[in-house]
Amino acid sequence: MSLQRKITVLLVIFVVLSLAIWISPVLAAENEDENEELEWRLQLIEASREMMEEEEEVDLHFQRVATVITTFPDDGSAVNGGLSITPHLTGLAEDRAALRGRAELLYLRGDGEFAGFLSLILAPWENIYFGIGGEIIGVADYQAFVGWEPTDNFFLEIRAVNTGGDIEDSEIHPAAGFQMKF
Repeated sequence: MSLQRKITVLLVIFVVLSLAIWISPVLAAENEDENEELEWRLQLIEASREMMEEEEEVDLHFQRVATVITTFPDDGSAVNGGLSITPHLTGLAEDRAALRGRAELLYLRGDGEFAGFLSLILAPWENIYFGIGGEIIGVADYQAFVGWEPTDNFFLEIRAVNTGGDIEDSEIHPAAGFQMKF
């Protein structure tokens, strides 16, 4: 091989190697950028999936603490207030047939005394429930009620409270309240 041919071959090899060395970091950087973007997208998808799973989780055992106002009893005062605590006893939230207990204490302003009720509540639907309970201090005998929760923190009830006598002698009283669930 002639000297000029050897120089040409060496020059071509040098140019090809130089281009290869110059181009390979650029291609590697592009691949790294694509890999980083792909990894970021995968992390975003995983985070989205975790958020969806958290939203689907249902808190099966929650408590409710509420303030209550009612017109019970007909003692001359416009309304009487009180507090109630309602623990979730049984039933899954998905089947909506939950059983709850309720302890309620009302201050009767006109009489200057308290009324305390212990009740069981059946919630066959998401925001409508039925309950019955006994009065434990001696102001009334028992109460039966139907309630509706238009929002998570507010409820309305119609109560039939028996203060003695037959079931026909029960007085109907509205009740409303603000509740916190935890």
